Amino acid sequence: QRRMVASVSHDLKTPLTVIRGYSQAFCEGRVPEGRADAYHRAILGRAVAAAELLDELSDYARMEHPDHAAALVPADARELLTEAVESARPLAEQRGCALEIELGHRPAPILADVRLFRRMVLNLVENAVTHNPAGTLVHVACAVGCDAGGSRVCRLTVADTGRGIAPEVAGRVFEPFVTEDAA
Repeated sequence: QRRMVASVSHDLKTPLTVIRGYSQAFCEGRVPEGRADAYHRAILGRAVAAAELLDELSDYARMEHPDHAAALVPADARELLTEAVESARPLAEQRGCALEIELGHRPAPILADVRLFRRMVLNLVENAVTHNPAGTLVHVACAVGCDAGGSRVCRLTVADTGRGIAPEVAGRVFEPFVTEDAA
C-alpha cells in the first residue's frame, strides 16, 4: 500500500505541476500571443489526468480482490497513442522538446484497458521529455506485424535522441521508483 500511495503521489506531481505552471503564466500575464487556448486545453487535460489517477487509487482497493480483472476492450492502438502524445505535447513544448508520431497505415487492433494504456504511454513520453535536455526529439511509433511464431502483434516504440539511460540504472529501469537520482 505504501508503494501504491508513493506511486500515485509521484504520478500526480506531473499534472499538478503543469496545471500550476500554466495557471501561474495566466496570473502573471506571461502567456505567449495566440497560446491561451493551448494553455487552457493543457490545464483541462492535466486536471482530467489527475482525476483519473485518483480514480485509479480507488480502483487499487478493488484490484486487491482475487476476482479482479483488467477492463480489456477492443481498441485501435493508433488512436490511443495519438491521444497520449497530444496530451504530452504542451509539456514537450514547455521543455523545448519535439514530439513526432508514426502510426503506419493499417489499423492496429489491440485488447487493452484503455485508461491504463494511455497512462503507460503518457508516462513513457513524459519521462523522455522530462529527463532529457531541450532539443530532444521523442519519437512514438506503432507498427503491426507478426512475431516469430506467426501471431499478429502490435509493437509500440517510444524512443528519443536524448542522453540515454546510465548503464548502472538500465538493468533496473522498469522497477518502480527507479531514477538516476540516488536520493
